[in-house]
Amino acid sequence: MEKVVVKKWWGENAAELDRSPENIKNDYKNWIKNQVVVVSAIRKPQYNTTDNLIALWKLLQEKNIDYDLIKEKVEEIRDFHLNIAKESKINNFEKVKTFIEKSFEELLIKIIFNLSSHNWIKSSANNDYLVKGINDEISILWFWEMISAQIHTMIINNLKIEWLNAELINFDNVTKNIDISDTQNIIFEKLSKEISSRVDLILSIWNVVVVPWYIPWLKNGIENNIWRWYSDATSSMVATWLSENYDVISEFIE
Repeated sequence: MEKVVVKKWWGENAAELDRSPENIKNDYKNWIKNQVVVVSAIRKPQYNTTDNLIALWKLLQEKNIDYDLIKEKVEEIRDFHLNIAKESKINNFEKVKTFIEKSFEELLIKIIFNLSSHNWIKSSANNDYLVKGINDEISILWFWEMISAQIHTMIINNLKIEWLNAELINFDNVTKNIDISDTQNIIFEKLSKEISSRVDLILSIWNVVVVPWYIPWLKNGIENNIWRWYSDATSSMVATWLSENYDVISEFIE
């Protein structure tokens, strides 16, 4: 049976920008070609990105909106990631820098547009820190999980190793067929099958699948439905259901 390695990054994961490409390259040389890398929002011990994204969400819930504070918080989060990318050893920094700047510019424009148009709908923290405009919605936590995963995908693909490619799995709408009234076991099974089918499809074409560990849009929060926090849940679901077709090796890397 073909092997697949499912990796979950943890700890000071800003180091991933230097570390994960080398680990992936070494595994590739050792003929471990099928890999799933589950990544979180980029952070350091002195700067927790998730906490700061939640702080941004809370600013959007204030009765008297302070546009300057919102802009300042968005730019603070953006600048942290620009500095991390600059300090790392990645050799496609300018491409990553442009991507980060553009992503945060689009986020800020979307937020300010909705606020100024009085289209913002307040949401509860149990709904994935979701904020809605009249025409769209943003899960604040999901936003940077996706950005982080896209950055890792860009870095892996920049390794220029023959036949080594990475593709991002987008979990947007992965929960669209999940009924919140289902039992926890049924929710876990439905999510697992949907996620693993997407991962398996990419594994059949590419060598590395990059997965953001945050699954958005599940009402009342995924952790309230399957008992575990996002990283453990996502990694476990991927590993468990891929084991039907692969010899799965799970790595939880500190």
